[in-house]
Amino acid sequence: TDLIELLGAMEAPIHIGYTSGKGWDDETIADLLIDNGLSEISFTVFATDPALRKRWMHDPTPEVSLAILERLCGEIDVYAAAVVLPGINDGAILEQTCEWLEERGAQGLILMRFANATEQGLILGNAPVLKGQPVQSVESFRDTVTSLRKKFRMK
Repeated sequence: TDLIELLGAMEAPIHIGYTSGKGWDDETIADLLIDNGLSEISFTVFATDPALRKRWMHDPTPEVSLAILERLCGEIDVYAAAVVLPGINDGAILEQTCEWLEERGAQGLILMRFANATEQGLILGNAPVLKGQPVQSVESFRDTVTSLRKKFRMK
């Protein structure tokens, strides 16, 4: 908080290029950030279902993380992000996440296609990240993104 307050005192705009929100266990962090000049954030949401965030992101306080995200959406430019896991946070869950974000004022949602092997786009090794997890084809992912783009105003 000292660094945030120092930057706020300098009236320097603050941009957080990436956070998952994990570890933010106090809703007042949103106001601290806003009051000290946070103007833009990229926030990995995965899904707005707290149980899914807890299980798949290992977020110990998903309700608090989502409350912070909600507060930020109402005050600053928020770009949410999600790696789409087929059968986990796709389909209706992904649409609910988009709706939740759009209703709260998020500027956009960055969608990333899950890769489980090098030939699927995995760049940090060739062992499965999630053994047995299905991977969406590039064409299917494109169709998902195109469909969501037609349903929601977010970019």
